[in-house]
This record gives sequence, C-alpha cells and structure tokens, in this order.
Amino acid sequence: MESKYQRKKALLKEDNTIYIEESIFKDIASGDKAAFTDLYTASSKAIYAYILTYVKNTEDAKDLMHDTYVKVREAAGIYEPYGKPMAWLFTIARNLALMKLRKETAHPETELEETLSSFDNIEKQVENHILLKEALSVLSKDDCQIVLLHAISGMKHREIAEFMGISLTSTLNRYNRALKKIRKQMGGDYNE
Repeated sequence: MESKYQRKKALLKEDNTIYIEESIFKDIASGDKAAFTDLYTASSKAIYAYILTYVKNTEDAKDLMHDTYVKVREAAGIYEPYGKPMAWLFTIARNLALMKLRKETAHPETELEETLSSFDNIEKQVENHILLKEALSVLSKDDCQIVLLHAISGMKHREIAEFMGISLTSTLNRYNRALKKIRKQMGGDYNE
C-alpha cells in the first residue's frame, strides 16, 4: 500500500507543468508539512511571476508570495475542489497584490520609500531589476503576465490561455509580439 508521503500530490514536472492533486489541501489543513512543502515547491515560481506582473517590484513580490502561502495554509480547510487548484492559488495571490496596490495608492509616499529601499540591494540585482522593469514597461498588463508566466514560471501557453480565458492562438500571438516589443525596447531589433 502506498503511503501519502511516498507519492507527491504536488509537483513540477520535467516539462515545467504544475501538477496539484486537490486532496493536498485537506492534508495541508490537517497540518501535513510535507504536503505544504510539495505545494510550495511545485507552484512558487508561477505564483512569484504572477504577483510580479502586478507589483513590478521584486521585494514586494517576494513578500506577497509569502503572504499567499500563509493564506493558503490558513484557508486550506475551506478549499472547494473544482478542478483548478492553481486558479485558486492565483486568485489568492491576485487579491493580495491588488490590496497592496490599493494601499500604496492611498499612501504614495510610502511607495516611494519602499521603492528606494528595494534598490539598496547589490549592484547586479539593481541592474537586473531596472532592465526587467524597462523591458516590461512597453507591454500591456496582460501581455506582461503572459511573458512572465511563460518565461519565469514555465507555464505552457495552453495553460496560460486557459487561465486567462483567451484562445491559445491569441496567447501565442501576444507572447511573440511582446517579445518583439521587448527586443525593440532593449535595442536588439533582431529575429531569432
């Protein structure tokens, strides 16, 4: 007989697709640390990339990702299975990101202070952040999400299309146009 600890209920497959068995939330609610670790390991890159499309700040994205998993742990017992556990995780992440953005809009001076403090990291991290922000600034919010969900989290285009409620063709076209815009913005107007 196979123990629940021998078979992972959440994993990142070799092709970068995320597999989550919905029963994992019952395990998490009952205090199963291994199940929570499996869920985090399988989904954290995708959640981070998704949050980053909203807050555009690596430190805030890390904080919100942490908050997302705290909420997941707290709410795991009320999870209702409907076939899309990643959508539930994305919804929690989006709600937390939107709450943070609303809070910052109400206190813009805090946003400036937080932005300045996030640039106190090592020089390379600052350069990467500036380059990423500049490159993504030419994209619409939806196009930015498509690029980050594919490039950083490794989601397949069909998964992104399903998640965003658009056709696969539209997802592929928007992804390719977004890459061209980024190349042009970065001064590399070349073809692959």
